Amino acid sequence: MEKRVTIDNNGRKISAVMHFPLEKKFPWMVTSHGFFSSKESDKFVTIGDLFSRNKMAVLRFDFSGCGESDGKIEDTTLTQRIQDLQSVLNFLKNEFSIEEGIGLLGSSLGGCISILTAAGNPEIKALVSMATPAYFNDLTSLDEPSHESGGEKIEKTFIDDVGKYDILSSLKEINCPILIIHGDQDEEVPVSHARMLHEVAKEPKKLVIIGGGNHSLSDVSHRKAAIRLSLEWSEKYLRNKF
Repeated sequence: MEKRVTIDNNGRKISAVMHFPLEKKFPWMVTSHGFFSSKESDKFVTIGDLFSRNKMAVLRFDFSGCGESDGKIEDTTLTQRIQDLQSVLNFLKNEFSIEEGIGLLGSSLGGCISILTAAGNPEIKALVSMATPAYFNDLTSLDEPSHESGGEKIEKTFIDDVGKYDILSSLKEINCPILIIHGDQDEEVPVSHARMLHEVAKEPKKLVIIGGGNHSLSDVSHRKAAIRLSLEWSEKYLRNKF
């Protein structure tokens, strides 16, 4: 069963879709999309459908300025997206009885948001990152006010804001199990980033390199493999509590 909801984040409306299993008690997985993506990408729709058929609930949402949520993409910052995700988590805790914690699954920039949100948060019980950068040096070193990425602009306000955050240091503060998935042909975030994340992460942890996989895992077989691995990880560390 799917239900569309609107979540408030300090006056901004965040558009979200919840996928429910048939069971009365279930864990939650919250997904976070990449910079210019949305909750409607095939990857996240498939995750919602598959996980809910396997006794887990999923909430997928649009960050501010993306998809159906309020805001403009040119105003996005890492700080704003962290606030968006925290508002989603607060919504779940207020609306549902979540006794065993929540899982986070993020792709690309969404993986960074998930790591930064999970750091020092004991309520996050499982984490999956896909194609996630370990650092932002390539952005923060730019001198121009904006540059193009996939035909879209990344504004200087975003570049300035990411300098406040250290993904690898935050990862050291995470105590929940983490699965790191990365394609070895990622054209945007080199696979070396995944190895850095894995080296810093605490146990239990797992690194899976998908041979031939690009940044978005656009090949259907690669995407299915990543989603299946994410499901198995979530079943092991979230669903087994119920």
